[in-house]
Amino acid sequence: MAEPQRRRSREELRALVVDAAYRLLDERGIRLEPSSISYQRVFDHLEATAGVTTTRGSVHERIWPSQAAFQRDVLGRAIDKLHRPDEEATARAVEAVLATADLESLAGRRQALRDLNRVGVAEEERQAWESVQARLVAAVSAVVSTLPPAEREDYADLVAAARANQMMRYDRNVELFAALATLLRTTVRPDLGLTHDEGVRMCARVVTTYFEGAFARNTYADVPATIDVRTDEGTVETWSLTAWGAFKIVEWISVFED
Repeated sequence: MAEPQRRRSREELRALVVDAAYRLLDERGIRLEPSSISYQRVFDHLEATAGVTTTRGSVHERIWPSQAAFQRDVLGRAIDKLHRPDEEATARAVEAVLATADLESLAGRRQALRDLNRVGVAEEERQAWESVQARLVAAVSAVVSTLPPAEREDYADLVAAARANQMMRYDRNVELFAALATLLRTTVRPDLGLTHDEGVRMCARVVTTYFEGAFARNTYADVPATIDVRTDEGTVETWSLTAWGAFKIVEWISVFED
């Protein structure tokens, strides 16, 4: 005879249910509406995977005032768990470029900028495309974007999580472009009327926003989009379309210093 389940505290039960809901999203994805996460779907998943049985009465009003509040809690956790690229894999891709780059000549630095974008961005896009978490973040961001204005206040925490998620990516890109500018001795185009640091932040802001669209596409695309580009030598390179776009943005904003 199975032993009766002990009564769990509100915090312990909340953690179990939210974790089950998050894993359910991870496995099955999310439709573009918060109502795709129901109490019952999550309870069934919790029982099937952890052997924990619970009921609506155990959580409704005791933990969450409504099912909508529960759904916002789950989506907030999902979007707050940012997909973080494998830094080591990206570093290896970058090091392979730098191992043969000529950083002493202007032509060499121009080529290095091109190659670092082609290889580095493509590596991070590959990781993001293969990551369920990255697709989930994009999907939850889409949920936020579909909310009618009248409901935005009810989902203020979720909107804040989406903005925080974007800022984490932006901050990482600021560090990346600052390091790239130092390595390749580049600065912002003088006709833009920006300081060097403002130019770095501009690159980071534009590319972060651009990547959001690319990651959203990855929620329904079979493979990352590519484009064939002819080099100055007449050969053809296959680029990730995201990498090509990022390169052209950075190239347009930057000038090389002597």
